[in-house]
Amino acid sequence: LAGEHLKSPPCIEDDRRAMSSLLRLGRPRVGRAAAWRLSRRGDRTAGRTSDMGTDRERFREHGERRLDFIDEVLVECPRCQECAVHRPVGPVEDRPGAMIFAPRRLVCSSCGYTKDWAERSLVGLSSTEPFDDYFELPIWLQERCGGEVIWAYNERHLSFLESYLGARLRERSADPEHGWSSRSMASRLPAWMKKASARDDVVRALSKMRAKLRRTQ
Repeated sequence: LAGEHLKSPPCIEDDRRAMSSLLRLGRPRVGRAAAWRLSRRGDRTAGRTSDMGTDRERFREHGERRLDFIDEVLVECPRCQECAVHRPVGPVEDRPGAMIFAPRRLVCSSCGYTKDWAERSLVGLSSTEPFDDYFELPIWLQERCGGEVIWAYNERHLSFLESYLGARLRERSADPEHGWSSRSMASRLPAWMKKASARDDVVRALSKMRAKLRRTQ
């Protein structure tokens, strides 16, 4: 009948209520902690970046290089030993290698220390030691790990290490510009850092670095 609101017969409504009750009784209860873990699992599946408090199951590398993270470098101030930062001064040309040799300025917001850099060469750019390539100062974000040292230039660099080293499954894909290359940062990380047996120690070290960064900010 057009325009009329049709109701289900009483027997059908009773059956629906009974089925709803059975479903509620049969549904497993999920505690708050378990619900939180399930929600975080969904975040990981979606590929969202998170702190190392929660493991990521999978990470896909896209050929990121160490030089991709030198736009901002956190170092130890030579005057007050607090966190200082250096960045390129002015705009950087859009060409390969321009970021590397762009003039830089080191600034410490704690004591006001400043220093400029405008050289034509970098001696330590290929080094894996936790020292800055420009002003030769200790990297601010560093932590001892199993007799070695793990370090990061800045928050983006730390996030990459957290995601890559914290993942149980690591995948590679070709860089859109350079294709397959052994110069990617992931391929050049020390072998000890990528061992499954060292994963828990590495995760703890990265968590300490993350906590230090939060205190700095």
